[in-house]
Amino acid sequence: MTPGALIHESEPTKADAGFKDSVLKTVLPGLELEDHPVDEHAPIRVVVVGAGISGLIAGILLPVKVPGLDLVIYERNDDIGGVWHSNVYPGVRCDVPAHAYQATFAPSDSWTEAYATGPEINAYWKKVASDYDVRKYIRTGCRIVSAEWSEEKGKWQITIQSNDGEFVDEANFLVTATGHFSDPRLPDYPGLGDFKGHLRHTSNWDPTFEPAGKRIAVIGNGASGIQVLPQLQRVAAHIDHYARNKTWVAAPIGGEDLAQLVADNIDRARTSPDEYLAFRKTLEARLFSRFGGIFKEGGKNKAAEVAIRKLMTARLGGDAELAKEIIPEFPPNCRRLTPGPGYLEALTAENVTYVTDHIAEFTETGIRTVDGMCPSS
Repeated sequence: MTPGALIHESEPTKADAGFKDSVLKTVLPGLELEDHPVDEHAPIRVVVVGAGISGLIAGILLPVKVPGLDLVIYERNDDIGGVWHSNVYPGVRCDVPAHAYQATFAPSDSWTEAYATGPEINAYWKKVASDYDVRKYIRTGCRIVSAEWSEEKGKWQITIQSNDGEFVDEANFLVTATGHFSDPRLPDYPGLGDFKGHLRHTSNWDPTFEPAGKRIAVIGNGASGIQVLPQLQRVAAHIDHYARNKTWVAAPIGGEDLAQLVADNIDRARTSPDEYLAFRKTLEARLFSRFGGIFKEGGKNKAAEVAIRKLMTARLGGDAELAKEIIPEFPPNCRRLTPGPGYLEALTAENVTYVTDHIAEFTETGIRTVDGMCPSS
């Protein structure tokens, strides 16, 4: 060491580095240390499947919460929105109040109805995606063919089919945001392929289809069947409505009083963000307090059964025979309650036939039931 030279303890020498390396290699043989600051994050590749509501929220929140994020969202459709993009059948809407069916970080007080239509919901989520610049992560027209975990690489190997061909992506994490209603499936009835008429699932609706003056079969009394039937009944020559099971048809989730709560308070709520937040929390508290009715032996469930039975009978115009065919014997909430504005009233129309006989097969011109009748020919 030359005279006058000082070595601070905080400044490592070559001897120190060599000593540390030798010690570490002795304690942990084969260990290779990376030389970088402790707050420098390695890139994390995340692939999200689907650009519906869950995928869009992932595209908003993950970049904020995950350091070093390398994100891509693959969407098989030609645009974002998920179920609200693909479901365009007449009457499609949400059965949850719109002011409670939105992102808490992007509240909108401009909903035009208490229970919003599908197009309005789709427009809201597209605006949210634009406001938060999510589209830069999204690749539309990309369908996931397969996803396999590679033990060797410690990554997901994801095969994607795009408009330009097939390719493979790798990811540390794979998030499936595909939803429950992404794949329409027609019933596997005998002769279905022989039918010569127009055949569609509500989730794959043809917007060019003109129902006016036609004889139409609506199969199923689930949510979409209940929503689409009254829209078609207004213009169709005749509708045969096939329903194997009885179902409770209630007011919208939370009851008619929630729509009234919105009507009575929305103007004041729009005066300031604080007023709107208070309104929204009141709405949500009222909505979520209804879940006591899911217990079949509870007083709320029994009260709900009496109220819904009375409501359904009234909307059927007091038709006792039709009420017997439709109203279940099992308690409400054994299956999901289905709101259906206009549905029960449509069943009483002269151009609607309610068919409970099971479908045996399709013919070229219609449907044959198990009793041998062909009401839809």
